[in-house]
Amino acid sequence: MTNRAFKSIPFVMLFLAITFSCSEKEETIDDQTNIKNNPVITTGKLHNEGLAYVYEKSLLNQHYDSDSDMNEQVIQDGLTFLHSNNEIINSNVIDEMFVSHYNGTEETVISEPLQIELQKLIDYVDQAITETNENGDQEIFEYSQSIINTPPEHLDEFEKLAWQHAVDVMGYSTKYWYEYYGDWKAETNLKGEFSIVSKGPKKGWWKKFWKKVKKVVVADFIGAAEGAVDGFIRGGNRSEVLSSALATGVGSSIGAAIKN
Repeated sequence: MTNRAFKSIPFVMLFLAITFSCSEKEETIDDQTNIKNNPVITTGKLHNEGLAYVYEKSLLNQHYDSDSDMNEQVIQDGLTFLHSNNEIINSNVIDEMFVSHYNGTEETVISEPLQIELQKLIDYVDQAITETNENGDQEIFEYSQSIINTPPEHLDEFEKLAWQHAVDVMGYSTKYWYEYYGDWKAETNLKGEFSIVSKGPKKGWWKKFWKKVKKVVVADFIGAAEGAVDGFIRGGNRSEVLSSALATGVGSSIGAAIKN
């Protein structure tokens, strides 16, 4: 995990603290209470729907003359999916977030306590996804669903929700990429070592394959957490957070899958 993925900006975090303390944010605070009491997270499911949509529209049986042509179409179809989702608001901002996470050029703000908790998830994924663990996807999914409603108590309320979005995406992302990562590689212009997925493993190939899957899964849920925090910076309500977490999770996921 690079330092860029966990860039902390004290001024913005101070802004967050002030924002959540102001009386004019009563609606946001009430919304946080509702989230805490009724934590319904759908980001992971929507995230996988977005991946399936882009794969079918942009990659399946498609042929491109250049990587730039492919990237342009992938971005277009990714944005089309986001715009078709009724949960998405502030589409121009969401578009920018999706594209920046797809390209890996985003500027993010995650507090140190949340960084530490996300690193624990990264460590868990690292030991669970291996070339010898055929059921790693189900294990991670079940684990994610078992902990999603018990975020670390020491986190602030908005950080708890960001953590929940990350956990949900972690579980769903792992299930998706366990099944479809080879298909994505076979359908992109970056063919080669992974286009033989249907022929079975060769020496050293499986280990390399699963390292790639780990990178994509981690990019997915870190992206979702970053988006959730950004959503709070902009508006602080459930819709803003879901829109942002979905856009950045899907953008990070697709970008990592194609470029890894």
